[in-house]
Amino acid sequence: MELEARTCADDMIREWVRAEIDSPAWGPYYVSAGLSREDAHAPLDDGAACRRREHGLAEVRGWPNVKWMFENFPATTEWWRAEVDAGEPLLLMSYDLFHAATYNSRRPEDFAPDRVGIEERIRSIDAQLGQRKVQEYLGKVTTIEELAKTIDETGRDVAPIIVVARDEAGPLVIMEGHTRVLARTKHPPRSQPAILGLSPNMGDWKWY
Repeated sequence: MELEARTCADDMIREWVRAEIDSPAWGPYYVSAGLSREDAHAPLDDGAACRRREHGLAEVRGWPNVKWMFENFPATTEWWRAEVDAGEPLLLMSYDLFHAATYNSRRPEDFAPDRVGIEERIRSIDAQLGQRKVQEYLGKVTTIEELAKTIDETGRDVAPIIVVARDEAGPLVIMEGHTRVLARTKHPPRSQPAILGLSPNMGDWKWY
């Protein structure tokens, strides 16, 4: 992993919101919170847009450390622009479905193997978490396969992922960008642009 430059929470928020504003799952929540697509993509020197993005992430995801995705997230986090090498170990966040589908490894490559291995994972998820989580898993697998096909066909650039760790030694845990990482497990890029959050207190974060 190569640290490129220090950045700020506003930069992280901008990348997060840009990634989700067009999502069928999350985009409508940002719109309901008063955020437009133009605000999501506005530059960092647009102070009013930065405030609206921060408000949107607070309303939709619980920023900065209140609830939901950001429960107990350390306020002391330092943010960096970075490049994550293909061989750098990444972990999915500590979410029950990710644990069950990967047999607790949380490694992206264990989440959605070839279709041959999916039936075994369905049985594991059903036994541990029930049918509702099985349906969530199958939905994620379909989304991952669709995005992987789009990337293969268009070669489009992949937005930076957002990862966090206690220090540079890792492990790196994905905060935002799970679907993009999972879609590229079969053909990983040589490096992946990322925004990296570092704090010695990162273990306090609910999903670490």
